[in-house]
Amino acid sequence: MKIVIVGYGKMGHIIEYAAKERGIEIVAIVNCWPPQHETPPNFYKTLHDLPIHLAPDHFRECIFIDFTEPNSALSNIEFYCKNKLNCVIGTTGYWRKPENLILTQQLVEEAGIALVHGSNFSTPVHVTMIANRLIAAMLHNEELYDVSIHEAHHPMKLDPSGTGITMGEDIIRGGFFGKSTLKTVLDGRPLQLHELSIASERRAGVVGFHQVTYTNDVRDGSQKNDTIRLLHEAGNRSGFANGALDAALSITQNNLKGLINYSSLIAQRFIPLIIAELEELQGM
Repeated sequence: MKIVIVGYGKMGHIIEYAAKERGIEIVAIVNCWPPQHETPPNFYKTLHDLPIHLAPDHFRECIFIDFTEPNSALSNIEFYCKNKLNCVIGTTGYWRKPENLILTQQLVEEAGIALVHGSNFSTPVHVTMIANRLIAAMLHNEELYDVSIHEAHHPMKLDPSGTGITMGEDIIRGGFFGKSTLKTVLDGRPLQLHELSIASERRAGVVGFHQVTYTNDVRDGSQKNDTIRLLHEAGNRSGFANGALDAALSITQNNLKGLINYSSLIAQRFIPLIIAELEELQGM
């Protein structure tokens, strides 16, 4: 497999390292500013600087792995679609607007390419997200249970946690605990029954922290019965990088087409195992 790395920040460097470890060829690296130290070979400042017109088939053999910022997502996607380039997009903020998702799907289908996107590319995070749905489904009809989410990241993370929002949206989509609205900040009034609280924290030394708490208690805190905490904390970014490479490999191996959420690829992998375990429990 051959890749082009778009965005050469912390994630781009780790993807480069992980790709070399796995024997994946890096055809080019694209970033708007040169590296602080040694400039790697085949470095380009913008996507438009790539010599695609000289070797279109060569670049169409590559998977473009893009971890840039939300404000450049659409222009990059338009570039991939125009040039019929398969891609993995790790930018999270762009996908929260439904109109962006609809537009991207139209562009991707017209271009006939594969675009894999996700709020998170870590396999353990997706295991946590699946567990969140299962726990919520089992508890939401139990008396007095409520749910909240806490996410923490490093101070350089500019946008809200896409993973935290996805976890909250999964609870709302399932109709669990009567939640219908995400609430990300306090505004001087009590939390309403239909609101799902997401507490955000930015502090040094944190790569990624997500915790969902399910508590059986009285809402004013006067009585607390049972608490379940589902927690994932990333020690480094290697899991995200390898997940993005796995997504790229899925495009190549399975000849994928269309707009694909990475969570659907993970679901295809783990749902058969979950069903098998539930059948085993039923037979006990």
